[in-house]
Amino acid sequence: MRVLKIMLLGVILAVFFIFSLHISKKEEENARLVRGISGNMFDDLGAHSDEIGVSGRAIYEKCKDSIVQVMSYSGSILNKEGTGVVVRPHVIMTNHHVISDSSKYLIRTQDGKVINASLIGSDAENDLALLSVSSFLTSIEKDLSYEAQIGDKVFSLSCLNGSDLFLSMGIIGTIANPIRNSKGELMFGYIGCDTVILNGASGSALINDQGKLIGLNYAVYSDKTSRGLSFSIPLALADSIADKIMRTSGRYERGGVDFLAANLSVDSRLNPFMLDEGVAVVGFIHGGESEKVLKSGDSEIRIGDLTLGVGGDVIVALNGRKIRNIDDIYTSLATAEAGDEVEVSFFRNGKQRNDKIRLVKRGSGYEKRFIR
Repeated sequence: MRVLKIMLLGVILAVFFIFSLHISKKEEENARLVRGISGNMFDDLGAHSDEIGVSGRAIYEKCKDSIVQVMSYSGSILNKEGTGVVVRPHVIMTNHHVISDSSKYLIRTQDGKVINASLIGSDAENDLALLSVSSFLTSIEKDLSYEAQIGDKVFSLSCLNGSDLFLSMGIIGTIANPIRNSKGELMFGYIGCDTVILNGASGSALINDQGKLIGLNYAVYSDKTSRGLSFSIPLALADSIADKIMRTSGRYERGGVDFLAANLSVDSRLNPFMLDEGVAVVGFIHGGESEKVLKSGDSEIRIGDLTLGVGGDVIVALNGRKIRNIDDIYTSLATAEAGDEVEVSFFRNGKQRNDKIRLVKRGSGYEKRFIR
């Protein structure tokens, strides 16, 4: 009996040992599997994080020497601070509002040098300005062929509250044309993204993931519930205007029209042809260029203090762009100069016609020619 008990105990111990060995091996396999999964996961995150980090660092190192602080003075008093982008070895692009109402300009480079700058010229309507310096600076690489797409990854590089550089990353969230700034002035062709724009960042660089300049930051949207949507002028537009400013030594005269116009939605009598889009010609600057080509209606109506001619031409295209409303007139002439001859398409007596009109210099009160 004693021998039998010993044999039974041995069998029990053997079974327990085999079962324990099986559990231990299973736990080791599970642990190895968990380690493998978590290791791969963290490896992937690490690679992804490193990829973003290296990309951001590379862009920072590539572009940082082309970003400067802009300080504008009224007499000896610091008036405004902003950021500038070196677009040519001796030329810096920034916002018009950074240098406006000022008479003296200083540039601080990333190595701490403070340099005198001169104003080449500016364009208040598109909030652009060009400064020149005698020192040779490193110009940023530009991508003039870039076409903004919603979802594209972008970077902003700016000077914040002094000379310290600030790099932020975001994506393009909207592309629209045009918008109005805080003063009610039209801004054209903006790119909207969620890169961080803070004090001192006006005139900073919008950069694509190749480290090339694609726009100039000029505004940030904020209200009581949100902050963080920034707006940028596309480089193609900014560069075109900059070329005109350079070519004319700052005496760039923006072209405009000298007819009076109103949106068709202002009054049904302005739309005798029942068009879905267009603007009605309701009057002229007497003796001007447009009067040689276009016609206003013989009948008159009163809207408030305004007297409008009705039954005249309805413009549907100008300078190669479709005209849906008054804002499109501004958009179509965003880079046009006074004296340019542009094509115009319009409806007269129910038939579409095409002709050309010569643009005039925009003067004060230009916006009063258009009724929305």
